[in-house]
Amino acid sequence: MPSAKILIVDDEPAILNLIQRFLSKQSEESGELKYQVESAKDSTTALIIFEQFNPDLVILDVNLPDGNGYLLCEEMQRRTGVFVLMLTSRTDSSDKVTGFSKGADDYFTKPFDLEELKYRVEAILKRQRMIAPTEPQCLRYGGLVIDPVRREVTLDNQLIGLTALEFNLLYFLASEP
Repeated sequence: MPSAKILIVDDEPAILNLIQRFLSKQSEESGELKYQVESAKDSTTALIIFEQFNPDLVILDVNLPDGNGYLLCEEMQRRTGVFVLMLTSRTDSSDKVTGFSKGADDYFTKPFDLEELKYRVEAILKRQRMIAPTEPQCLRYGGLVIDPVRREVTLDNQLIGLTALEFNLLYFLASEP
């Protein structure tokens, strides 16, 4: 099974480092690459990485130095429908309602337990695997493979880096030759 791609967006370097190390440790313990993890400390960087990385899951803080995590969640959802786990210090029920109304799949408050985070991540990714069989199959044209579930393109087994828009255009054109 391919490793899941996770993007962590938080303005606190200690939180970014902690979650990234923890998720990487999960891969080491399982003996296989379970997660590919990227991180960003602000909205602008997060969108750039999001476009290139095409994550399966985004762990997202609400309070960012250059924007609002709710709006970033909404933008990411609009682009690809990615799963989003809000991880924030905002604990009011109105904040949780806002998070879910902007497209979050889960809402987890700080301080948090790493083990519980692990199970929440696994539960979200399990939903993705359950959805995947109904998704369209890979398109193949010679050495070109377009995977709509993973949102990846390979040419002669070499991964081609595409933005979300480039992928969407290529997939649309290839699926309607």
